[in-house]
Amino acid sequence: MAIATTTAIMIQIREGIGRVAIVGMVKIVRDTVPITDDGIRDREDTPRESLAASGRKRHRDGMNAARTSIMIHWHCHDLYQRLPSGGCTGGIAVVIDVLRASTTMVAALAQGAARVVPVADVDEARRLAAECRPTALLGGERGGVRIPGFDLGNSPHEYSAARVAGKTVVITTTNGTAALAAARGAREILVGTIVNRSAVADAIRRLAGPNEHVHLVCAGTDGLVSAEDVLAAGAILDAAGADRNGDRLDAAAREALVAFRHVAANGDVPAALVAEFRRSPGGANLVDLGMQADLPAAAAIDSLPLVPRFDAASGSLCYTPAHGQTH
Repeated sequence: MAIATTTAIMIQIREGIGRVAIVGMVKIVRDTVPITDDGIRDREDTPRESLAASGRKRHRDGMNAARTSIMIHWHCHDLYQRLPSGGCTGGIAVVIDVLRASTTMVAALAQGAARVVPVADVDEARRLAAECRPTALLGGERGGVRIPGFDLGNSPHEYSAARVAGKTVVITTTNGTAALAAARGAREILVGTIVNRSAVADAIRRLAGPNEHVHLVCAGTDGLVSAEDVLAAGAILDAAGADRNGDRLDAAAREALVAFRHVAANGDVPAALVAEFRRSPGGANLVDLGMQADLPAAAAIDSLPLVPRFDAASGSLCYTPAHGQTH
């Protein structure tokens, strides 16, 4: 089967049989992209190196051996509320909230936070932070705005080394920390986004066992699928070379990969992503709140090569750099 690219690919919300709502659109600039049961395979005459500057070639070369020995089943869940109970059990879950929880958690650890403790409930966040004072900071938002009495909101710009280095950050957000809670049945939980997509792809290859199932869990925005999360899922699949090594992709994963690659074909990937973010529910909310400066920060592809990894014993996210050591 082939997807014709003379029109446009639409990122869709499936709300039931026969009901489809459009939340974002990705313009297509190439001819056709053949689809097989194993995934997406570019035509031989299609340019393949448009993302070399953002790390594709480096990670493709570095992971070839692993790709030939372990097959991964990739599942993309475009909204965490649609994830069946126990849907991630035994597998690897990657929780994606590009705007902004995932991006902010990665930024906090990159700026030297000792650990990040994600919780779904505001009162629980206050309690945990009080137990860890004076070395704890409260971060988070509701409706995009900093929660009254909290030290920080949910902008990655707020999590500077001067504020967070050596501190425990207890964070709660409208969508992202709830998505993390929904994925708790997985044997491994990682936080993924645009800024660390290649590091996440590398971590998945290292953690994957035989016949592994990987779940890309999108947080969405207030119960709506948001294009930036689907594009991040596609970006991780692209970095992992998921369509070129015998992996299996479900239909949603294939759609996410196609969507990302057509945005990336623009050439200026961060600028193209920002344009898509502005049209998504999550991005539009931030623009309305005057927080549009967070969009380029979230679109800085492969700028932070570390992976937050959830430790169930402590309830916190630890630091996993791209080279595999844990902090």
